[in-house]
Amino acid sequence: MSAWVRTPLLHPGEQGSKYIPPHLRQASAAADAKRREELQRLKKSVKGLMNRLSEPNMASISGQLEELYMSNSRKDMNETLTQVLLDACITPARMPDRLMMEHVLLVCVLHHTVGIEVGAHILESTVKMFHDLYQKSTESKECDNLLTFIGHLYNFHVMECCLLFDILKKLLSTFTERDIELVLLMLKNVGFSLRKDDALALKELISEAQTKANEAGKKFQDQTRVRFMLETMLALKNNDMRKIPGYDPEPVEKLRNCSVLWYMAASLAVTLGSVSLWKISWTQIKWGAGGLLDLHGVERR
Repeated sequence: MSAWVRTPLLHPGEQGSKYIPPHLRQASAAADAKRREELQRLKKSVKGLMNRLSEPNMASISGQLEELYMSNSRKDMNETLTQVLLDACITPARMPDRLMMEHVLLVCVLHHTVGIEVGAHILESTVKMFHDLYQKSTESKECDNLLTFIGHLYNFHVMECCLLFDILKKLLSTFTERDIELVLLMLKNVGFSLRKDDALALKELISEAQTKANEAGKKFQDQTRVRFMLETMLALKNNDMRKIPGYDPEPVEKLRNCSVLWYMAASLAVTLGSVSLWKISWTQIKWGAGGLLDLHGVERR
């Protein structure tokens, strides 16, 4: 008797399994193993470059990553680069500011030299990760690091300010002590840039914060952080940098200026102001098991 069993004809909607000869199963398993090995090798290469990342060798590291983009699929590179970046920057402890800025600046360089899909993929993954961790209300500093990462994506012109205003409004809507700390962190990193880009939106945000603070009343045993947040917002409104402790725009400005030189070194006739930017609104983000962001709804300019 033949060992072959005839597979019955299946109609649409019926469940069943198709017979796969052993040699095809082995070929498929071998292909999967080879694929995993290639991805592991790619991740090892990207991680090795990230471990050596610093301002002096930024041009060299970005150039080698561009070569990896040319020799591998962009999907694989985007996913691998995003995973390595987030593993390096989003830690339970606070990431040093300088190190965070250097990693985000690398994203900015690749966003300009490779293509805007690099920044878009990293931004999407970062915002989704922030949403998931924020819902869990963990005590670690991962949410702080994620907000700092997103803020620097804005500082280095990978994205526009509308998403940041939406995040700040979302934090103010719940108005817990943790939310206040996250708002203060965001304003310290990007507050004056937000004022410059959209003073009216900042004014509306300040008004909303004042309303929330009045409604909270004696909700908080310690009102110090609420008052400090309002004072910080008023300092931003009045463009008074002296009243924000620890605010220092020089490191960001220095790295921005260096980035322009790297673009010129790459023989790119492009400036930060003329590059197409992703304009993503919090309201365009689709949360759920099916995915995070509908990039078809993203506006480009």
